[in-house]
Amino acid sequence: MVVAERGMPPGELLARWRAAALAGLPDAPVRCELTAPDGTLWAFGDPARIAGPAAEFCRVGARRLTPEQAGLTAEGPHAADALRVLRNYAA
Repeated sequence: MVVAERGMPPGELLARWRAAALAGLPDAPVRCELTAPDGTLWAFGDPARIAGPAAEFCRVGARRLTPEQAGLTAEGPHAADALRVLRNYAA
């Protein structure tokens, strides 16, 4: 069950990845479907999506796991690139 569905305007979503710009990738929307620790589903963004446990998404962003090690899936255009360059912070 989707508990949090957020249709955020351009520029206000993880889809506008600063890390993507730093990696020279296009500014492309990506849908995120993440499972919170309590089991609720956080879903937002374009139909291209990244799905899986929120904790593993955060670990990929912190560079503690590679996308291949995480239990995440990337579907649709640009989702795999977005996951590959994901950062919890980007300078």
